[in-house]
Amino acid sequence: MLDGLEIKTRRVFLKMKQDEFAQKLGISRQYLSRLESGRERVSENLEAKYNELFGTKRLVSITTGRGVECPRCHGTSPLEKLSEPKDELNTVYHCADCGNYFTIGESWGLHYRP
Repeated sequence: MLDGLEIKTRRVFLKMKQDEFAQKLGISRQYLSRLESGRERVSENLEAKYNELFGTKRLVSITTGRGVECPRCHGTSPLEKLSEPKDELNTVYHCADCGNYFTIGESWGLHYRP
């Protein structure tokens, strides 16, 4: 089942702004925002359109929330942000608890699932 986190992760992965991603899906930016924040559920029609555009493989987050946590020790603080590239998924963090360096993409455990 398609959810707002999958939609946001795909949009960020594709380096698209909400306006352009919403247009691609044929919905308003406001509706996309509500989907990404979890305030709205994805309709069957929208899921069908999404699958038509991107296929049924999903980018998946394995964290418990939408925030950033260290993938090694699962600590959420203190994290030091070391870079802020244009691609949000490649933002580098340093975990003061275990010393690990990681990107948001690694924190979210992004991978494809069949």
